[in-house]
Amino acid sequence: MREALEGIRVLDFTRLLPGPYSTMLLGDFGAEVIKVEEPGRGDYYRWLEPMMGEYGASFQFLNRNKKSIALDLKNPRAREVVARLAQAADVLVEGFRPGVAQRLGIGYQAIKEANPRLIYCSITGFGPAGPYAGRPGHDLNYAALGGAVGLTGPTGQGPVIPSIQVADLGSALFAAVGILVALAAREHTGQGQRVDVAMLDSVVALLAGSAAYYLATGVSPCPGGIRLTGALPWYRLYEAQDGRYLAVGALERKFWEELCLGIGREDLIPCFDWPQEKHPGVIAQLDAHFRTRPLEDWIKTLERRDTCVSPVNRLDEVFSDPQVLHNEVVTQVKSLYGMLSLVNSPVKASGTPPRVKTRGPHLGEHTEEVLMKGGFSAQEVQELRSAGATGP
Repeated sequence: MREALEGIRVLDFTRLLPGPYSTMLLGDFGAEVIKVEEPGRGDYYRWLEPMMGEYGASFQFLNRNKKSIALDLKNPRAREVVARLAQAADVLVEGFRPGVAQRLGIGYQAIKEANPRLIYCSITGFGPAGPYAGRPGHDLNYAALGGAVGLTGPTGQGPVIPSIQVADLGSALFAAVGILVALAAREHTGQGQRVDVAMLDSVVALLAGSAAYYLATGVSPCPGGIRLTGALPWYRLYEAQDGRYLAVGALERKFWEELCLGIGREDLIPCFDWPQEKHPGVIAQLDAHFRTRPLEDWIKTLERRDTCVSPVNRLDEVFSDPQVLHNEVVTQVKSLYGMLSLVNSPVKASGTPPRVKTRGPHLGEHTEEVLMKGGFSAQEVQELRSAGATGP
């Protein structure tokens, strides 16, 4: 079966989370992803514990289905290598601060001259220009500036760091979308283009309801103060008797009615039509009511009814959940250290399904293979190695 992105070659100059996640998505659908790494050190995630086989678990997860070449981008000979590899590539992804790729001789204009059909994707913290463009940052900084941190946490108790890397993963997804859109456009125009994705912009784009609320009213919502952050009695987390939590998402009236009937509080059904200023009183009654029984009892009672209720799972419960098992969320791949368990792609495509085929590559494992395939002779490969442009 032909894979959806079979024949698409990606040069990946990124490390850590945003870029590698984005190119991982492309690799799962058949793109040939060539990970370009610093000799001797490579992607920092290689060494981040816990280890899975020889390398860190995060590295194995993010870099399956990829090849690795070791290339010292500060070596002048490396520019020749990148230019020649770019001639046969379809996509280049980089995650440097603005201006760094240009100084290394692998900026957009240089690559465009080598291959006008190539899609050049840059993932930056704040964007390619502007007052913050040159600043350093990590996910927390972008999530804080973009509003996600300030909207997370209980009302009146201060902000809370989100449990997922909102900026990193959001930008990874938008970058993948941008690359696929550019590849589709190239089918019509025959030309590549530049795709810029800022992590800050990605956070703001993911705010959706909160951003829409502010833009419509001019009022900045506080944590827990708008519809889908705990202000509604029927869309909220409730603590059970045993300290575990129940997630209630009964947004539609029919689900609210089923919930009230299921917990023996039919008297609360009319509250669905009450004004918002009365909601705190309803929430207080439900807080007290749900604390009368342990979580498992509530789940057994409510799972028989047509309402939106679920337990707040720990990760051990997530990976043993019957629906998660049925959906084959975890897959395995062979390595020298036995089978490695990795999170599978969530996309289920009937004609061109994603596949996890290989483990994360050893540092520089495919350097010679990629260079030879890129038109370098054995002698040139040896000269590059001798000049320190490539390495193990």
